[in-house]
Amino acid sequence: MTLYHEQEPDIFVAWRGQPIPKLIEPEEGEAYEDLVTLPLSIEYSWSDDELSEVSLYRPAPADPVPGGKVVASTSVQRVDGVVKFVDMLADAPPPPTDDINAEHDRRAATGRVFAVAGYGDVALEGSAGTQMVLLALKDTARDMVTAGYSAPVLLFTDRDNVDHHLTPEQVIALVDAGKIYMQALHAAKRALKAMEPIPADYADDQWWP
Repeated sequence: MTLYHEQEPDIFVAWRGQPIPKLIEPEEGEAYEDLVTLPLSIEYSWSDDELSEVSLYRPAPADPVPGGKVVASTSVQRVDGVVKFVDMLADAPPPPTDDINAEHDRRAATGRVFAVAGYGDVALEGSAGTQMVLLALKDTARDMVTAGYSAPVLLFTDRDNVDHHLTPEQVIALVDAGKIYMQALHAAKRALKAMEPIPADYADDQWWP
């Protein structure tokens, strides 16, 4: 960390060893100011009180940057008696729509856990390959329903590599639930891209199903 020198009241500049005024008190007569040169090592060996006697300070950290803002510039100021860094904030630029597309694709690939009535939880991921397998499995399930089959004879290995034996009706319900989720993801992506401005926290769960 760089020390800061208060050259004038509330005017702070980075100190890199340049001579600074110091009050000199001779044994007799009046005190006077003189320029003194101090080693940079005093940053580590002097206390805050010792540094302040020669108008040097270790600034306290700046306040946290709130969401939707970015730091435009930083200065050192005295705030309520404390020398600290102070950020000048500006509105954060909206994220590019490519970032929203990437977040959509990440969530689709990750998938989610679906509760299947009469069975339990099944974890699906939304890769193109898995979607093709599920659609084919649903076609088979439809044929089996038409033929009157209702036993849990359809095998599906889920996202977490867990095998599930499902009835045709359960397979149809699972695939339909996955389709609804993917449609909701797509709708959320479109809604975010249409916002003005696009929220900086577009990846937060509040914006997605």
